[in-house]
Amino acid sequence: MSIWVVCALAAAAVLLAAVLLAGSVRIRPGQGGSGFLRELLDPADVDLLAVAFDRGKTQADLDGILQGFDFGKASLNRVLLLGHVLERRPDLNVPDSFQARLQGGVVVSKLREEKLLGHLGRVSAAFGDAGIKPVLLKGGAMLFYRPDFPRWITDIDLMIPEDRFDEALKIATGLGYGFPTACEHSVDLYEPGTREGVVDLHRHLELGTGRERAFNDGLFKRGREVSTGSGAVCLLPSREDLVFVELVNMFKNLTKDQARQSTLAGFFDIEYLVNASESFDWATVGGNAEKTGTGAQVRIVASLVASFLPDLLPKDWAGTLHVTPEEMEGTLLELRFHHKVLAKARDGFKATRLGTSVQGEPGLLVSVWLRFFALVRRLTGSRFVKRLVLRTNDLFVKE
Repeated sequence: MSIWVVCALAAAAVLLAAVLLAGSVRIRPGQGGSGFLRELLDPADVDLLAVAFDRGKTQADLDGILQGFDFGKASLNRVLLLGHVLERRPDLNVPDSFQARLQGGVVVSKLREEKLLGHLGRVSAAFGDAGIKPVLLKGGAMLFYRPDFPRWITDIDLMIPEDRFDEALKIATGLGYGFPTACEHSVDLYEPGTREGVVDLHRHLELGTGRERAFNDGLFKRGREVSTGSGAVCLLPSREDLVFVELVNMFKNLTKDQARQSTLAGFFDIEYLVNASESFDWATVGGNAEKTGTGAQVRIVASLVASFLPDLLPKDWAGTLHVTPEEMEGTLLELRFHHKVLAKARDGFKATRLGTSVQGEPGLLVSVWLRFFALVRRLTGSRFVKRLVLRTNDLFVKE
């Protein structure tokens, strides 16, 4: 019997059990608040973010964090986060030995940036010869908005006009870039002769709503040209579009254990983009959320951002997004489901019922279930799913 047949039978059995067992359920008080959202981040990162953004935090608070800071075990993202804290809080300081290591992290990140920008120039020049102008996304776009801000990025993301995507991919492979795997929404280009991803070509964002393409037209129209070297150009998204991308990408990363620290620079990026001028238009961000059906995702992450930066977002702005209570609950519950599975995996628990990997990423059966769950949500309505997902929490990830 093939694995797909087993997966289908397992999913059907789970659905039947969930429907039979699901009773009246509710989200408990506090499950959707900023306290729960902060639980999605590493406690050490929460402490550092608090020092960065809360002027009430003092040198004593930072000293307490540094006592447990292990450079030997800390990821480069966390090392750079400490540097961001010091840049934003010049009234605080660290020992000279820390400064030397922080500078080492900056050097490593800058070397990576230079390498990726070299690939960007090469690819965008070839695209330009064919009349294709991609839009820079995520950290790649921030390299042009804020070039002096050190960040660790694994690749540069480019949005390609969908009617030119296949042509762009053919051009990239003609330059020697490979792509051993491809997703429906994007293709990760590997550096020629290696298996190291350097440029990610997107048809659209990965939002899980089925309405992702509604974002593309405005993204291209509002973009402005920037030079990527040797006469090549890309489009730099508007600050509003980039904040929207940051918000939905932070939501996505919060569901992935190995990507959670990729959200850290997002707090600083959003603050910078919003405060770069007085003309920031939050209505554009909200319009993107409504067009793409990501109002619940944006509201959730906006709540997390506001828990550290309470004055950054307009008062009650998130409440203007058109999201039904059922949609909000369903999205929160899906986020909690991921969080519980990943937390158990980090604690050494192997959720064999769903095949969770020990690294904290969903295994095959988990991935199949989540895709099945997303389909059920579209077909049956979120009130049913609200009850279903809570039951799956109980069935698969015991408290």
